[in-house]
Amino acid sequence: FSTWITNKFGRKESSIAALIFGAIIYGILFIVHTHSAGFYLVMLFFGSLGAGMFNLMVWAFITDVIDNHEVLTGTREDGVVYGVNSFARKVAQAIAGGFGGFMLTFIGYKSSTTGGGTQTTAVIDSIYHLATGIPTVCLLVAALLLLFFYPLSKKRVHENAATLAKIHAANTEEEKEEKEEAAN
Repeated sequence: FSTWITNKFGRKESSIAALIFGAIIYGILFIVHTHSAGFYLVMLFFGSLGAGMFNLMVWAFITDVIDNHEVLTGTREDGVVYGVNSFARKVAQAIAGGFGGFMLTFIGYKSSTTGGGTQTTAVIDSIYHLATGIPTVCLLVAALLLLFFYPLSKKRVHENAATLAKIHAANTEEEKEEKEEAAN
């Protein structure tokens, strides 16, 4: 369904809507603080759709950024753009891995190497709030960043594609003429 949505509305626009949708669902979970595993899992499924849509679009954003860079500079820098994205993603994943452990320590989680460790109600509630509150905030912040700082709207992406099609068609025509001249 993401292909249909993005073709109709654009990647940036669809991602913003999906992120806000996910933030709302996680926000509801945060406020409701349900004890029903079934309700939690259904809401988690829908909240994850919002985040998942964005995770799919990130890969399309990379190609849009590469195209935009080529339009602005006249040079195609696929490797540089992808490399910077890959590096940033790995740094963020490393920070996120440590963040989970730090937050568990911060809320007073008691680990047990032998099993049987029990947590206080306050720690259990804090884990719930972290599991619903952090996604709420992160999805909302991502939506706002896209809305206000990411310049590649559906219109701009289509303009870039048209510009690149003209440039590449002209380059192809020049290459044909050069090959014909070289053959003569």
